[in-house]
Formats: sequence, structure tokens, C-alpha cells
Amino acid sequence: MAVISTGVLAIEGSLLEGENPLPLFRNRNHDTKVNLRKGFPERYTALLGRDTGFRILPYTRQDRYQREKKDILLKTIVLENEKLRAVFLPEYGARLYSLINKVDGRELLYRNSVFQPANLAIRNAWFSGGIEWNMGQYGHAFSTCSPVFCSLQKDASGEAFLRVYDYERCKGFFWHIDFHLAADSDILCVHTAIHNIDPSEKSLYWWTNVAVRQTPGSRVFSSSADVIYIDPYVEKGERRFGFGTMPELDILKGIDASYPERLTYSNEYFFTCDSESEPGKAVRPWEAALDAEGKGFFEASTGMLKYRKMFCWGRLPGSKRWAEFLSREGDAYFEIQAGLAPTQLHGTVMPAETVWSWTQVFGLLDTEPEKVHAEDWSTACKYIGAEVSSRVPRSALDSLHEAYLASALLPCGDLVHAGSGWGALELERRRVSSESQITKTFCFPCALMDSRQKPWLELLHNHRFSDKNPGDLPFDFMVQDEWEKLLRGSLKEIDETKIDVVAGLDTGAGWNTFLHLGVMARERGDEVEARACWERSLAFAENAWAYRNLGCLEIENGDIVAALCQYRKAAAAPGFFADRAIAEEFLTLLVTAGNLDEGIRLYQELDPAWKKDSDVLALQYAYLCVRTGNIEEAETFLRRNVANIREGETPISDIWFETEALKYARVQRLPLTDALRKHIRETSKIPAAFDFGML
Repeated sequence: MAVISTGVLAIEGSLLEGENPLPLFRNRNHDTKVNLRKGFPERYTALLGRDTGFRILPYTRQDRYQREKKDILLKTIVLENEKLRAVFLPEYGARLYSLINKVDGRELLYRNSVFQPANLAIRNAWFSGGIEWNMGQYGHAFSTCSPVFCSLQKDASGEAFLRVYDYERCKGFFWHIDFHLAADSDILCVHTAIHNIDPSEKSLYWWTNVAVRQTPGSRVFSSSADVIYIDPYVEKGERRFGFGTMPELDILKGIDASYPERLTYSNEYFFTCDSESEPGKAVRPWEAALDAEGKGFFEASTGMLKYRKMFCWGRLPGSKRWAEFLSREGDAYFEIQAGLAPTQLHGTVMPAETVWSWTQVFGLLDTEPEKVHAEDWSTACKYIGAEVSSRVPRSALDSLHEAYLASALLPCGDLVHAGSGWGALELERRRVSSESQITKTFCFPCALMDSRQKPWLELLHNHRFSDKNPGDLPFDFMVQDEWEKLLRGSLKEIDETKIDVVAGLDTGAGWNTFLHLGVMARERGDEVEARACWERSLAFAENAWAYRNLGCLEIENGDIVAALCQYRKAAAAPGFFADRAIAEEFLTLLVTAGNLDEGIRLYQELDPAWKKDSDVLALQYAYLCVRTGNIEEAETFLRRNVANIREGETPISDIWFETEALKYARVQRLPLTDALRKHIRETSKIPAAFDFGML
């Protein structure tokens, strides 16, 4: 019988240190433009790019962390029997950190030996290793570095299982994942259910990301040989897909793409497992990653989770640096993934008042290595497919799914870990407004609501938004239509077209109310109304928050001069010194605009603690230094242990190359020209610690 226990993981790492309080607004383009190479199948063009533009509100960025590691303790929940041991991290999205086959002690996943956040996710912070449950919006899960709910459950036969669940605030989904481990089984069964209980369809994103250790013989297989790949030979910012058949793709001439270690640069491709060769057979997608000895991880699922993916960092020095930046020197891993859509840039639309569910199985595959590494990939793949079927026959998987559908309806059991109070607040809002309620599958205790939910709870019950000092951090944001209606209703009297208000609001509530109404308006795309709201906020009280948001509007309109004007006002208004976030954006804007002297003055006036903790401020100051010829200060930045680097960006190498060009020009008594910069880039070998180039 499976046993569930709680514990702690002692590990070396760097914990998150809070969140950025500023709203980061939705991309004006809700869809992503994706170009296609000749011959791309028409059937995979539907919903391509749909609703995959950047979107994060009401969540904020988790961009506060360092690289100075220390001994830390992470909470764990362990589900195990005599053959398998699964370790979850409930404080971090219930990441499946480790999955050990206890018979031979083999770790089936890539288990990271450190906990190191880095800027790779939609909310910034992300860490590598294990299995991540990506739900919500393109760019990793909103909850990947946040606590979620975990409850102890028992099925109809009395077997214990673990339920992980939460409320997704961006789109309003309720979701849960049930983890089942039968007695005497060495296969972990995972049943996922997404609930859209509202009377409108919603855009849904789901990918299960599995990290596995990369070894010289690692090879990837799937139930489809057809793949959609990403064309790297495009202009920066452009996206283009091609279509090919494994193992040799047009962009990888002469390379067997089924071996991740052989791929030169950071790469990914998507297996289109939405059809199988046998007519009348239901789709049963699977994927496997096996090593030189023919052993490794496999997963399979019911048909709803139709698509698969492989991601690897590649063999470039910068790619190797990225993998080690997230873990330790010498570590290498790649990912196999499973999703609802053909690629992560394909949209998926979930109908109103619907529950979608699927079942996945994870386990060890132990096969004959000479068959795994047969020269012909299709022959090897058929062999692996048969091995997967022998481990989990299609009929057995279907039967498991039916059983788990029944278990998924069971009421929520005893909590062993609690998430946030946002789910409880949403349930209270639904109760007050007599809207549809969630099932007893979920439990969000009211006692979990704290100071973050309090202002919105007061609005719900008292029809009044709380007073707020403009010099303090703003309340957490809401962008849900229902909350906007409530917030509008808190105004004494309102002209719906002009967003005007008569006397009666006090200063504290007035500036704050219109600040939040502006955020709501901007998020739903009404920038004229957003501007009017933020200007109205400033009429009640000077505050850095509204000036900053007006600055964001000007940046989006391409007016850097007007944006700088708003940020200068923000720097002189209450709230600017409540947090370093506005200063980071202001300094970045000054550097972009080439206002070097003003940028240096601003940096020198900032709190020394901000400069010590903020990689953003340090980087922008380094840019100022190289542009003003201050080599010594620029090299000080290069000695900094920078943590907050965005995937795909190369700021450290940019600073290093510019510094080298400055030194060369100074020694040779030459002017610093673009030709000289090009010469340095082509002839200088960048230290590995500074190289994050992935292409």
C-alpha cells in the first residue's frame, strides 16, 4: 500500500526574496505571429499563435533572488511504496523533484542538487529539474515558484493518493492533479483535471515538463515520427515553424536529432502524436528518454494530451553554461514534455462549463540497448513502442483513467499543505454574487485569507476600497471583470464614459481606486480609459505608481521623451522609495535613451542596499560605464555573481566585449568604432563564465 508522508529536503540554494510590486501589462498583441516554412501542413495552422502573447496580471514578477547559496530546507511530500518513491515540493508548484525506482535505486528524473532560481519563466523565477506542471499561459506556470494546496485522499478501495490543486487567477480555472501509486506498482499514475465552471470559453495552456539527465547515449523516442520544429535561421524576435520526419530534420543536416547531445545549439521540436497507423484505434501518445544501456524514463497518456516535445540546451559553450548556471558544473539535462496543443505557440480553447481530464503514467523502461540504438530510428522506435505497451497496455491505461475519474469526484481530504488565500476569496465572491460554485473536490479555507486579500474582501462586503498611503506599496492587483464592476460600484457617482467622480471619496481611497481601475482598463485593452484613470488618481494624490503606469503607456506608444517625463515625476512622488522597482525601470529607460549623465546621477542617488541587491541596477550602471569609458567600474560588474539573467539574452557578454574593445582602443590609441567592436567579437575568446549564447 502507498504511504504519504511529509518532510524536509536539505539542499544548497538561494530562496526567493519577495515579489516586484509593479503591474506588468498584457501585450497589446494577444496573439503571436508565427511564420511557416514551405510544406507546413495545413492541419496544424489552426489556432497557431492564438492568445500566446505575454500576459501575467493579476500575478506579479518574482524577480528577487541571488546566487549566493547557503544551506536551506524545502518542505517535501513523499508518496511511496516498496518499489517507487516520489518527492514533491509543495512550496514550489508541487514540482515532482525526484522519482526513484527503489528496486535498483535509479533516479528516473534529473534531480537538481541545488535550488537556484533564474529568469526563465513568465513570472521570471524558475528552477530546473524534476517534473513541472505548466498550466495557465505560455511561458511556464504562474505557480511554478509558489505554494499550492496538497491534500491526503483515499479512493474507493481505501488506497491513499495525493491531490495537488489550486485556483488559477489569470483565467479563472480551478485545477487538480491526483497522484496514484498502487500497491506493488513501479509506475506513478497522474490524473489531471481542469475545471472551467464559467459560462464562457477560455484559452487553456498545459504542458507537463519532464527533466531527465543527459548522457552521451541519451536518445528520445515518441509515438509519432512527424515533428514541428523551430527554424533558427530567422531575424531576432521572429518565429518560424517547419515540419519534418525524425530523425533528420532540414535544419540539422547530417545530425540524428533523436540524440540531444549531438544537437549543436539550444533546440526543441514537437512530436505530432494526434494519429496512429492503426485505423479505428484511439490515440495513446507516449514518449521515452533512454540512455546508452537502454534504460530510462517513459511516459504515456490518454488521448487528450496528444502532443510531445523535446528540449535540449545544445553543445555550444553558452548552452553548456546555461545548464550549469541552473545547477552545478558538469550537470546536463534535457526535457521531454506533453501538451494539449501541437506546439506551445498553438492556442487551445476550452468550452464553457466543462471539465477536461487525462491520465499520464511515469516509470522506468529497461530495454535491450542494441535495439534502442539501432541505426534506423523508426525501427528502434517501434521496438520502444512495443515495450511501452507491454508496461502499460492501452486497455489498462483506459481502465485506470475511468477509475481515476471516479476518484477525482471525491471530496477534498485533509490538507497537508496550504496555498494562498486567493481561492478562498474567489469562492466568497461567487457566494455573494450567487455564481456557480466549485465541487467538493477543492477546499479553500477562509482562514487563509490575509492582508493581501483583505482590501478586496472589504470591497466585496462593504462596497468600499480601503484607504491607502501613496507612499506605501500598492495593493495586490485584480483584473477580473467582476472585480472591476465591484470597484466601479464603490464610487459615489460615476460617468461611465468620462470616468469622473463627484465629491465624497477621501484622498486615500480615491487615488488608490483610480490607480486600480486604470490597471484593469489597460489589461482589457482600453488605454484611453487607463490614462484617464491614472490622471484622475494623480488629481487625488501625487503618487509614483500612477506616474510609472503613464510612463509605460508612453513607452508602448514609442514616445521615450514623454515616458522619461513621467518617470521623472514618479521619482519625485510618494512611493518611489517604497521599492526599487520603479528605479530599475527608470534607469533602464535612461540608458536606452542615451541620457548617460542623468543615468549616472540617478544611480549615485539610489539606496546602497538597492544597488547591492539589484542585478538590474548593476547591469544598467555597467552599460553606463562602458558608454562613458569607465572600464574599471564596468569590470566591477563583471565580478558580480549575477543571478537575474533572462533566457536568450546576453547582457554579461555584451559588457565584456565592450570592455575589451575599450581597453584595446585605449592601448592602441584608436577611436572606438563599430568596426573595432566587430574585430574584438571575432577575435576574442570570451570566458566561459560570461557566455550565455544559445544559438
